[in-house]
Amino acid sequence: MIFICATIIYLITPLYYCNLIKIYQLSYYRIAEVITSLKSKKKSVIAFFLLPIVLGVFCLIYSGITIFCAVALGIIGVFGVIIAKIKRKTKLNLTTRLKTFILLWQGQNFIFVLPLSIFIVPAPFALIISVLTFLLSSVITNEIYAVKNKKYCQRASEKLKRIKPIVIGIVGSYGKTTTKNALKTVLSQKYTVVSTPESYNTTMGVARAITENLSENTQIFIAEMGARYPGDIAEICALFQPDFAVITALGNQHLQTFKSEENLIATKGEILDFLSKNSTVFINADSEKALQLYKRAKCPVITSGRTGEIRYDFTEISTKGTSFTVFAKDKKYNLESTLISPYAPSVLTECMAVALKLGLSDEQIINGIKSVKAVAHRLELLYNGIDTIIDDSYNANECGAQSALKTLGKFSGTKIVITPGIVELGKDQATANYRLGKSCAENCDYAVFLGVNKSFLYRGAIDGGMKSENIKLVKTLNDATAELKKIKGARVILFENDLPENY
Repeated sequence: MIFICATIIYLITPLYYCNLIKIYQLSYYRIAEVITSLKSKKKSVIAFFLLPIVLGVFCLIYSGITIFCAVALGIIGVFGVIIAKIKRKTKLNLTTRLKTFILLWQGQNFIFVLPLSIFIVPAPFALIISVLTFLLSSVITNEIYAVKNKKYCQRASEKLKRIKPIVIGIVGSYGKTTTKNALKTVLSQKYTVVSTPESYNTTMGVARAITENLSENTQIFIAEMGARYPGDIAEICALFQPDFAVITALGNQHLQTFKSEENLIATKGEILDFLSKNSTVFINADSEKALQLYKRAKCPVITSGRTGEIRYDFTEISTKGTSFTVFAKDKKYNLESTLISPYAPSVLTECMAVALKLGLSDEQIINGIKSVKAVAHRLELLYNGIDTIIDDSYNANECGAQSALKTLGKFSGTKIVITPGIVELGKDQATANYRLGKSCAENCDYAVFLGVNKSFLYRGAIDGGMKSENIKLVKTLNDATAELKKIKGARVILFENDLPENY
């Protein structure tokens, strides 16, 4: 009977830890980030680990140990299946890497956990012991893929050197993906351009874009370069040497992992160390923190923004788009875009600065900017036949969220925001979300808050003057949708940020 019980515990371990495995994947396979995520789910974590401990203690106390152990494992098994079946926002992505990890983990469980649960400890305790094999499997898998990924990236680097396109690296705390897509649209008026797809901005993401998308006739390659830790940008640039650098805007995003603003700014500036004297850096002058990198550059710098060598003015934003005027090289350009964001002129002016440097004609620039479309889930304007929906659900930062709320304020109708606030801000998280709550009060009629920041958002909204009956605090996005149905009339709904399950 004990052997059967131990075998059951061995087989159900992946089911029981299904949600933990998902958090592990969403945390980029970093144990440190898994621990940070679990800290925000204290009640669930306590219940999760307490169940096998309690059942294990009962197994030790009761004389009918094998019978009780079988019942205990049955309960744990059912609980594990329930965990696996619960509807989640994101599905577990069984990548080759994750399969390797699970195979190693189960192999170690077979070697260590199964014999222990048969001969030494009650089977329910094996679930706790398997946490140790979980950690060891993570270390082994990461080492295996570090070697494998290094070879893959090296091959991509060699391909890039062989084709020799102009490489433009885009760095910043936010606005990278919008800038990348806008720049690709504009430069494609003259050149054959390839860019990293979607939000592929890690070393592996850039390598994959080169391997899968770069062709012999590619003239320009635009690489979005993301960072969560010091050294991340340097790692990308060491393999994929940029010819030009575009620095969008620097803020407090990922401050939790960078530990300080100084580290954040220094990390984004790592791209400058890989530029030659013949390169050019384009800096968004609307970002004070980005301008701090001006002195670090050892090659020519072109600034753009409300001030700078290439500047914009006379901005008009409506629900149909944005118009603005750019002054560059003693010329005046009257431009129009379908983007509805307050930061659209800043992004598009920086793209224009790059386009002028690369020799595009005035007509090509004007047509290119007019052709730029909103990136999916980044202030994307949608209609469902009843409501106007502003989808800004991807990876929000404080500045972008504030801009989205100001955009919402320009619409007519009943204005509603649904948001879990901003994360990964470390000690600044409470105050940043309090400010965001106040902005909700200034620009919205109703607010639906969810997640770990809802108390900070609520306080900010109340202090900003929003009535408490117009603020709804919910647990899940499904609950938020249910609250929406109670609000009648012509509605404009802003979905600001949609956090994955590791938050």
